[in-house]
Parts: sequence; structure tokens; C-alpha cells
Amino acid sequence: MLKKAKKIGLEATIEEILVKQGIVSQDQLDDLKDMCQLAEGGTVFGMYRLGTLIGQGGMGKVYEAVHEIMGRSRCDKSH
Repeated sequence: MLKKAKKIGLEATIEEILVKQGIVSQDQLDDLKDMCQLAEGGTVFGMYRLGTLIGQGGMGKVYEAVHEIMGRSRCDKSH
């Protein structure tokens, strides 16, 4: 993103400007980056792909895990 910003004459990145102007918080920006990574395929752990964010707290975040072969979520109560 920094290369694109400098290419059009900006001294700061779009992300820095959005946070500085109060349009988004740093936490919101971090969440958006996480969502973008998931949209690009997510992270695979063994047979599971990291899914949607379920919750978060002071010690970390909890994500849904989707079984790659069966297509089932680890949060799916019906199975």
C-alpha cells in the first residue's frame, strides 16, 4: 500500500490517513486486514481453514474453523 500511496504523491498511506482522521480506529483497521486475508483464502491448519471471527478479548481472537474436505464448521451444532 505504501508504494501505491507514494506513487500518487501521498506522504502517508491511506490506512494512516483514515486512522488519523478518525474515520476508522486502529482496531477496526486491523480487523479489516484480517478479513481481507480470510477473503484471499484464509490460513489452513491441517484439515481446517480459518473462517469467520467468532469473538475476541484481551488475550486474543477466536475464529471459526471449517473442515476442508467435509465443509463443516467446528461451530456447527447440528452435526
